[in-house]
Amino acid sequence: MKPFVNGSLQLYRVLVKVYPAPLRHRYAAEMVDVFEEQLAGAWLEHGVYGLVRVWGSVLGETLQGPAALRLSQALVSVPVISLLSSSVLFLLFFWANGAGRPCR
Repeated sequence: MKPFVNGSLQLYRVLVKVYPAPLRHRYAAEMVDVFEEQLAGAWLEHGVYGLVRVWGSVLGETLQGPAALRLSQALVSVPVISLLSSSVLFLLFFWANGAGRPCR
């Protein structure tokens, strides 16, 4: 797997901790598995652009779904939003500088 995919997977594992405990304990493993499958497919089909699309979907779900209650707390929302936005900027920076293109 590419470094972008591995980094995204690690970041998603952190993001899953934002979900309420009962939901997280019951579904965290499945959530991570599905996310990994989505990332792998998106990477194979579209490269970094595919990863950005998957993350857009995940962030929309997180901000509108069950995690929205936890994200509304200032102690959680500021670090999570900061981490996610800086990670997206980091991925876009490397993609813009050619790191997202396959070697020939």
